[in-house]
Amino acid sequence: MMRNDRQDIGDIWFILSQEKVDVADLDRAYAAARPLEIPELQQIFMKMQPLVRKMAVQSQGLGNAPQSIHQGLDPIGGQG
Repeated sequence: MMRNDRQDIGDIWFILSQEKVDVADLDRAYAAARPLEIPELQQIFMKMQPLVRKMAVQSQGLGNAPQSIHQGLDPIGGQG
């Protein structure tokens, strides 16, 4: 989740497509996560949460990873 690059998005999609993950379970896990020490990484982690939630919902009925999920969240301006 932290780099939001194509490989990581693909890995997240694979995990979600292999095991049903309920959005409520994701929310509980996010709430229980310790804040990251690096503010930029914490910001990316927070921004990725809705995208991973969306992927969890989409993975239940689709076989292909959504192309529109990838968004550049790198605070330095890169894609990965």
